[in-house]
Amino acid sequence: MFTKRQLLSMAAAMSLICFMAFPALGQQDYQQGEMGSQPQVDEAALEKTAEAYTEIIKINEDFQRSLQQTDDDTERQQMQDAANAEMIQAINEAGLEVEEYNSNMQTIRTDQGMGEKFMSKVQSMQ
Repeated sequence: MFTKRQLLSMAAAMSLICFMAFPALGQQDYQQGEMGSQPQVDEAALEKTAEAYTEIIKINEDFQRSLQQTDDDTERQQMQDAANAEMIQAINEAGLEVEEYNSNMQTIRTDQGMGEKFMSKVQSMQ
């Protein structure tokens, strides 16, 4: 079985993955004054981000199912590393760098209109 430290390490890694994958839509903008300084995501970048997001969700779901099939710590770590690499590859194949994807997701999380537009794109891809 897993030690507490291993579980915390896995939880931290999965939190990072989920942060990349799941936008916190519906959040209010942090402050009205910050809206003007917030970068915008153009239509092409929004499309690429939605494409990457859709793939990341699938990868994460597969990863979660795989984790349940083994108790071997080494195998679980290898699965986690493989899932992370697949997520990065999905982002790159969508035509983005990880930093650009994360920046776009941050904008999508904090801009309600952009978040709604993003979710509409994601739903049309499913």
